[in-house]
Amino acid sequence: MASLEKGRKMDFRYIAERLGERVTDDLQIIHFKNLILNISNYEEEFVREMLNTRIEERIETSTSRVSENYDTIERHNSNTFEIRKLLPKFSARKMA
Repeated sequence: MASLEKGRKMDFRYIAERLGERVTDDLQIIHFKNLILNISNYEEEFVREMLNTRIEERIETSTSRVSENYDTIERHNSNTFEIRKLLPKFSARKMA
C-alpha cells in the first residue's frame, strides 16, 4: 500500500478504470485504493509507475495552465499601459 500513499481521487479513479475495474461516482479514495489492491493481477511497481505518471501529467497540465494565464494577464497589462499612453492627459487646472 506504500505505493498508493499519494495521489488524488481522480488519479485512483483513472488507474482503477485503466485496470478494468468498474467504478462509480460515490467511491471514496480508500475504496479506490482497496479496489486496486484487490485486483487479482495487482503489481505494485506497475501501479506505482501509473500513479506517478498520472500525477506528473496532472502537474504538467496545471503548470501549463498557470503559464498561459500569466501570459494572458501580462498581455492585458501591456495593452492597458499602451492605451493609457495614447489617451490625452486631463488636468482640471488647464480647463479653468
